[in-house]
Amino acid sequence: MLNQLKKKYHLDSPEILNRVEKLKKEIDNLENIAKKLEVLEKKLRLKEEGGKTLSLTLSRKRKTAAKALEKRLAETLRSLNLPHATISILFKEKEMGPSGIDEVSFFLAANKGEHVSSIAQKSSGGEVARFLLALKIILAEKERLPTLIFDEIDANIGGETATLVGQKLKALGNQSQVVAITHFPQVARYADHHLQISKKECNGRTLTEICPLKSTERETELLRMLGGVQIHEEYFV
Repeated sequence: MLNQLKKKYHLDSPEILNRVEKLKKEIDNLENIAKKLEVLEKKLRLKEEGGKTLSLTLSRKRKTAAKALEKRLAETLRSLNLPHATISILFKEKEMGPSGIDEVSFFLAANKGEHVSSIAQKSSGGEVARFLLALKIILAEKERLPTLIFDEIDANIGGETATLVGQKLKALGNQSQVVAITHFPQVARYADHHLQISKKECNGRTLTEICPLKSTERETELLRMLGGVQIHEEYFV
């Protein structure tokens, strides 16, 4: 019999005993699978109940914080040339997941007399840019991030608003390092340090250069950004 087993399972004699023990465990698992499933299902129910409790607690805290955030966002947007801005943060319950049971949406009424509408679906590019900047400003106060990077946060806004954005970024720079990429001289003029980004062709390839600017070079570059005209020395006399 031993030889038959060795031949059938391609095992050596010592390995057959290990095979027997393994099969015994598999049989035991199969015979007791109903009881083990019951134990696991009970643990799962307890975990689900715990998760539900935590999700409800998180949801209550979010809704409380949302009221304060609505007010702060509206105040910050009004200082960014949206004088009648109103923000609403709406909650919709969803299936419990890693972030809880809340599906959160931001709604904005940018002008007086308007009804709030979804920022993601209805707001203009300039409104979205200002909303994101306002949100970043508020979050930076809480998180104290060492560095914030804004890539054309001033996109789709006008000249007067660009000045206000520049002032906000300047104020934000008092508590965090701010790196801002901009095409607006109204924004760039508020920076403490300036880097000029330019492109050139070399051997059939387009290369990007980044050059730090001195004070006189900075004025020249700001004027170039402002009018796109040839700069002459008499501008600085």
